[in-house]
Amino acid sequence: MNRVYRLIRDAKESSAYRGHALTRFVHAEDGNSARAHCRRCGAVAVVNPSPLPNGIDVHGEAVAVHCSAPKSVPEVARAILSDLRELGITDRSAGVELADLADAAMLWHSLLKEALET
Repeated sequence: MNRVYRLIRDAKESSAYRGHALTRFVHAEDGNSARAHCRRCGAVAVVNPSPLPNGIDVHGEAVAVHCSAPKSVPEVARAILSDLRELGITDRSAGVELADLADAAMLWHSLLKEALET
């Protein structure tokens, strides 16, 4: 696997972790760098296997910040569960089922979304 494709894989992983849904990477005319954007918010991810000195090989908003597009209720619940597990919070340590926390978060998200729409 060449360096460009490894960098693209890294950019996709980083962007997905931040909630972005990237388009396919399009290679520049020089064939060296490639870029994609988030289908939801438009943030860009760029890979450059030969950056200038002190340059960055993977960069852009999509690899640096979380997606600003509104999320669906199931996405919010999955993200909350993932964050809790990442923090080491388990069903036993929380004293409740994590799924119950996710259900409560989904309800809160639905109510908030409904309130903002009216």
